Amino acid sequence: MQLYPVGSARQKLLAHLASLHLATRQRVEEDRVAVLAARARGEHKADQLLTERRSQARIYATLNRIAAAEGEDIENPLAAIRKHGPHDLTEFEIAKILHRLERGYAREAYRPGSSVANVPDLTMLDGALIEEGALGENSVRSMCAGLATRRAEIESEAERLYTRALNAPEQPVAKGEPRISFDACEKAWMRPSCQMADRIARDDIRIAVTDQASADSQTCSAQALVLPPVVTVTVTELPRSGSRPVPAGSEVIDPDPPAQSAITIDQLVEDLIGTSTWGAKTAAQVRGVAHLFQRMAKSQLTSALNELNFVEYRQLLTRLPRHYGKSPRDFELDLDEVIETARRDKKPTGLSKQTINRHMTQIGAIYAFGSLRKLCQDWSKLIESRRPRISKKEKLKKPAFSDQEATQLLASPEWSPRAVLPEASLYWGVLLAAFTGARQAEIAGLKLADIDTDAVIIHIRENANRDVKTEAGERKVPIHSELLRLGFLRYVKTLKCKLKGDADLFPDLRARGAKTSHGALLAKSFDKVMFKSGVKKANPKLSFHSWRHAVNTKMAKVSDAIREQVVGHEGKTINTSVYMHNIAMPTLKEAIELVTWDTSHLMPLRWHLWEPPSPAAPRGPRQKRPAAIR
Repeated sequence: MQLYPVGSARQKLLAHLASLHLATRQRVEEDRVAVLAARARGEHKADQLLTERRSQARIYATLNRIAAAEGEDIENPLAAIRKHGPHDLTEFEIAKILHRLERGYAREAYRPGSSVANVPDLTMLDGALIEEGALGENSVRSMCAGLATRRAEIESEAERLYTRALNAPEQPVAKGEPRISFDACEKAWMRPSCQMADRIARDDIRIAVTDQASADSQTCSAQALVLPPVVTVTVTELPRSGSRPVPAGSEVIDPDPPAQSAITIDQLVEDLIGTSTWGAKTAAQVRGVAHLFQRMAKSQLTSALNELNFVEYRQLLTRLPRHYGKSPRDFELDLDEVIETARRDKKPTGLSKQTINRHMTQIGAIYAFGSLRKLCQDWSKLIESRRPRISKKEKLKKPAFSDQEATQLLASPEWSPRAVLPEASLYWGVLLAAFTGARQAEIAGLKLADIDTDAVIIHIRENANRDVKTEAGERKVPIHSELLRLGFLRYVKTLKCKLKGDADLFPDLRARGAKTSHGALLAKSFDKVMFKSGVKKANPKLSFHSWRHAVNTKMAKVSDAIREQVVGHEGKTINTSVYMHNIAMPTLKEAIELVTWDTSHLMPLRWHLWEPPSPAAPRGPRQKRPAAIR
């Protein structure tokens, strides 16, 4: 079976190996130059750098050779070193190799995405084909073994180059431009679409690296992976200056291929989103971050992903209005005008530390992906250093509703008997939060099918309205007896009779906004009530999420495992996260009944008379972030 059924996977793998090979030669040359510079300063100990790097190359070449030959599990590491390692390994090198083998280096070499062995991730190994079964587990292992062999050969080349630099530090590692040629094969892969000078499959079945001005050459024979054959092509290696050489030979490849830097940040972000497991909300946030960055840098090209622009972006976050992006006017004005307008109108500016940290995480992901694509440098250390430090005092939890605050809030007209029934989402949404501790989005996005009237439980799970936050977020929660007393099941049964199909539990939310999320609409209604009741004025930090804190606190008497299953938290210990399975519903019911509020003044309303409103008329998408960068 062919390991690379499609060209894209093969080309990505070959480009990965080629980049490792070229980076190795560049690293050796940079080390040689550093040694000469240190010598000029009188630091003769710098010569030790080449010796240490040569030893390091020997260590990793041996490790990858052992991994390729012995497989994932090595019973006798010392015997493997003697069998596959050079005969002149020093005691220090043997100790280092043993240390890494004993800690699972060989196993890491067989794990796609391993940073230890520099194995490409699943996207490079064509993860879609693996998921579909086109590439089985054995095929992937065979593929990784071949990659380990190639990696060992690259390290062996590094050892040779360091030895040469040790013998003659004054001479460049390669005089002129080294050339890489391929063996002649059939013409099935004559002109791959990505065969550009810096992405061509430079590291195919057999590689010959030759210095133009030197007779010293070495042929690196690679273990033959089952690859589609390629035509004879000679390519000049990309010089350090970044200019693109023209390939020699009869096959004329694109004479003026597009530069990598010509890709836009938006294209890079879409590629990043396509290879990630982010939900729609996170993907939208990353697109927003990218758009703001481009507005600040006044450029849409990935060449803007540099150190200076990142520092300016970080400074911008401390001056940006907190409600930036909520109004289309924010995108009509320049950023300086937006900031000045907010200052003049005395609106709060400067994002919170938590929001800035989110921006840092997401812009860091864009930079890291750009670095992987060789479109920018790796600025991860700089990005990490610019994160705002949140003190222990600032990390204090959000407040929980007290009994007095809950009583004051629930005394509002929205929960009192009245001629006109209140908003169902506000009435039941708040009560569900008060007696289940569920998240705002989990409650607002419930479907009628999520309420089991026979088992008297609420099934919180992913649906068309929203995802669940974590794996533990999908759960079943018993319905509190107070909700039953107030007629929650009667409300559900009424809707099931009046609405057909996959209907929402709170259709009034969708009637108010066809595009806005259910959770945002519920939060807007709840904030209005909190301000009217005076609760928000007395404690401005209270929010809908405060119910979740309060419910968790009221269940303090039960075990952590029970509380975590009720509120949908990931277990913090091995016992709860691994060995604890679904807890019986009667046990969860006992825990839920510990949550009590003063709701004796509330009376059941006539929900059987409630008519669900019609859905809001769909409207065209509003372009909040125009394509033009101002």
